[in-house]
Order: sequence, then C-alpha cells, then structure tokens
Amino acid sequence: MERRVLRAASVGAAMAADILVNYPLWIVAKRVGAGLSALPPLHRLYAGGGALWVSIAPTTIIEDGVSTVLKPRCGDLAASAASGAIAGVCVTSQVERCITASHARNLSVRETAVAIYRRGGVAGLAWPPGMLATACREVPFAAALFAVRPRLRTIAEERYPTTQRFLRELSCGVAAASVAGPASHAPSVVAAYQQATGVTPRQAIAQIYAAGGLREFFRGLPARTVSLAGTFTVVPLALDWFAVQ
Repeated sequence: MERRVLRAASVGAAMAADILVNYPLWIVAKRVGAGLSALPPLHRLYAGGGALWVSIAPTTIIEDGVSTVLKPRCGDLAASAASGAIAGVCVTSQVERCITASHARNLSVRETAVAIYRRGGVAGLAWPPGMLATACREVPFAAALFAVRPRLRTIAEERYPTTQRFLRELSCGVAAASVAGPASHAPSVVAAYQQATGVTPRQAIAQIYAAGGLREFFRGLPARTVSLAGTFTVVPLALDWFAVQ
C-alpha cells in the first residue's frame, strides 16, 4: 500500500514538472488553434494548468486499464491508440473544454465550469463541443507516446549505450513528437476551436478553412510540437528522478 502511495505521489510530481515546463507552449498552441491571440496576459499564462494536472490521474487510469486489456489481443500500437481515444472521450475533452473556454472568455476555469453547468447542466459538462475531435487527436498522440516512443528508447539504449541519458531521452522525445505533432494537429485545432466557440464540428471545419485554407488546420503546430517534445522528454526523466521507473 505504501509503495502504491509513493508511486502515485511520484507520478503526480513528474506530471507537475511536465506542466511547469511545457504548459506555456501547450496553451499557446491551444489558443492559436481556438482563434485567439497566441499569448495570454502574463498572469494567465498558467491558467488551467492545475485543472490539467488534476485530470492526469483519471486519464492515466483509463489509458492503463484499456491498454492492459487490449495489448494481448491487439498489440501495443492499437491498444495505445484505443486507450487514447477512450480517455479523450471520458476525461480529456471535458477538462480541455473548460480550460480553452476560460481563455476565450477571460474567466477562471472554475467560473467557466459553473457557467457551462448553469447553461447546460451536467450534460453540458459531460458532452462538451470538441469531444469527437479530441478523440481523433488522442489516437496518434497516445500511439506515439505509449508505443512509438518506448520503441525508439529501446533502440537508442541498444545502439548508443554510452550516450548521456538526457540526450537519448531528448532525441527520442523530439522524434516521437515529430510524428505525433503533425499527425494529430488538425483534429487538435478543430477541438480547440469548438471548445472556445461551442460550434459543431462541421461549422468549426468550415470556419477554420474560411480563415485561410488548409494551412489554418496547422496553425500553432510549431508550439504544440515543441511542447510535445518537452513532455516526451521531461516525463520519463522526472519519473526516473522520482524513482518510479
């Protein structure tokens, strides 16, 4: 029991380190995708970071559970992709909707959640705009994080055993993010736009395209890819630092 508590605390600390380092670029990409200015006021740079951190626990539980069940039948890649989609529907889309809408309305996440509840009740919180797009985004993202990146790490450890650990983790993180970023970015933009505006998927796609064509579906890609590379690097190093791995 004590071991489990220590592990949970270590994972929480590792994820907190990830948010501290990578959240600013993540929210910049989210804001650009939503059609907002890239940079929020400095005092709101980490607005929503706490909510995102709290959501990590249920997200991880769902992803681990789904992966455990599906891996023997489907393999790592398919199981990881499925776990990401399910977590996106069950947890991620709800939390990110509140975060993105809070930036769009210049409110706190709590105030935004209360406003959504008053307007739409429990259903408004449980079935947010952008749910489908979030699930589509999480498929390549989770596949890269839980299947592609571990394989890259194994290859790097075998081929470059004398290379400094940080450089191996960084190179694997950048490589995985270079795959996950572009592959998952278009649905990420659609999700962010829906979360900020409340429009339907069809309306979001039409309005994003009208703003500048296909390239608009990749706005914010550099910031998000760098953020993903940071996450794919910081989390393994932090977990190792806190003796979880």
